[in-house]
Amino acid sequence: MSRQPSVLPTMVGVAMACGFAIALVFQATAGQIERNRSELLEQAVAEVLPGVANMRGYAIADDALTDAATDQARIIAGYDQTGSLVGVALPARIMGYQDTIRMLFGYDPVSERLTGFAVLDSRETPGLGSRIGTDPDFLASLKGLDVELAGHALANEASLATRGAVRAPWQVDGITGATVSSRAVIQAINDTAPALAAIRAQLPVLEATSKVRAEATEGNDA
Repeated sequence: MSRQPSVLPTMVGVAMACGFAIALVFQATAGQIERNRSELLEQAVAEVLPGVANMRGYAIADDALTDAATDQARIIAGYDQTGSLVGVALPARIMGYQDTIRMLFGYDPVSERLTGFAVLDSRETPGLGSRIGTDPDFLASLKGLDVELAGHALANEASLATRGAVRAPWQVDGITGATVSSRAVIQAINDTAPALAAIRAQLPVLEATSKVRAEATEGNDA
């Protein structure tokens, strides 16, 4: 009886070739994916910090700030054309209903209020949880939200209010049918308290640094 040739070597060879091809495609596209993500982040910073012209990323350790790449930063300081501090953007990520939600808050350290909110990445249910990035009432109630500090915690933790009811300055309009996603955003806001405390502690440095850089730029242009 003649022996049939084994197909195992062929299958292994095909699998290795497919794996090699996938690795090549990943390497070829990884750089572009990162560039697209960075551009999306910069656009979101401009959205949540109106008037920003330049930005600088920082990492935080024990209320101290150190330079960091923007896409790796814990906070992103935004400056206008004159070098004055416009505000600070805070990237955040938290588990939603379906998966991790990546978001960005804009913060005015002088008034201690949020200046905007943007969703960077979300797989929440279309038409329900996904509305955290599109619902006009929800977004309007986030803008101007009171996040005043008391020490290293919020003086009043953010919370959801019944839609249409009178809201306290630290309350956000809930979204019907998207309670889990809405609460995720609220929890992310409350989790920013340590970062807000670091910003407050280093605010004179942030403001002074921006002015020095602006003056140096003007001197080089002269």
